[in-house]
Amino acid sequence: MKVVLTTVGFSVDLIIRSLLKIGLDKGDVIGLVYSLSGSDRDRKRVEDTVKAIKNIVNKTGIICQDIVITGTDFVRDVNIIIDTLKILRNNKSIIASLVGGMRIAIIEVLVSLMLYKRLICPEAEIKLHIMREDGIYDIVLPLEAIDLPDLGKRELEALKILGKNKLLNRTRSELVNFLSKNMSITVSMAYKILHRLKKEGLLQIADGIVKSTLLGTLIITTLIEGEDV
Repeated sequence: MKVVLTTVGFSVDLIIRSLLKIGLDKGDVIGLVYSLSGSDRDRKRVEDTVKAIKNIVNKTGIICQDIVITGTDFVRDVNIIIDTLKILRNNKSIIASLVGGMRIAIIEVLVSLMLYKRLICPEAEIKLHIMREDGIYDIVLPLEAIDLPDLGKRELEALKILGKNKLLNRTRSELVNFLSKNMSITVSMAYKILHRLKKEGLLQIADGIVKSTLLGTLIITTLIEGEDV
C-alpha cells in the first residue's frame, strides 16, 4: 500500500492523468492537498475539483483524505501535512503528485516530505511525480534528487571515475579493483565506498552487477560537466 499526496487546484484532468500514470491499488490512500483561501470564485472551483476527484476515485475503493492547508501560513501548513503523514505512517511508500495546485502548496509538500524523511521516518521511500500539462512526458524522481545526500570527497571522486570511464553495468569486483588502483585506496575501502553509494540510493547492485540509479546518473553527469566550467 502507498500514500499519494496530490496538490489540487482547478484542473481535474491533470490530477486524474497523473494518478493513472502512477497506478493505484486497492488500499492505497490519496491525500488531497488544497487551500480554500482566495476569492469566493476560486474556493468554489477548488471545492468542485476536489468533489470531482472523489467521485471518480471513490468508485475504485481507494480512500481519499482531505489535507486542507491555509495557503497563507507556511509553517502551519507544513505541520498539517506532516501530521497527516504521521497518521498514515504504516505506509512506507509515498508518492507526491506535483501537477496541480498553488506553487506555494507544492513547495510546502516538498519541505514536509524532506522533514518527514529526515526527522520522523527515515525508512520511508518517497518519490515525486511530475508531468507536462499535456501529459506527453512524465517522470518519477526520488526525493533525494532535490534533497541530496551528504557525500564526501572520496564518494564524489569514485562516482566521477566510474562515469568518465563508463564502468557502470560491470561486476562489483571489477569496480572495486579499478577504484582501488585509480584512487590509491585499499580494496576494503573501495568496497565501503560502493556500499555507501548504494545506501544513499546512487547505485544499485543486482546479481553482482553495479548500475547507476536515476539520482546517481544525475550526479555523475553533473560532476563530469562541471569540469568544463
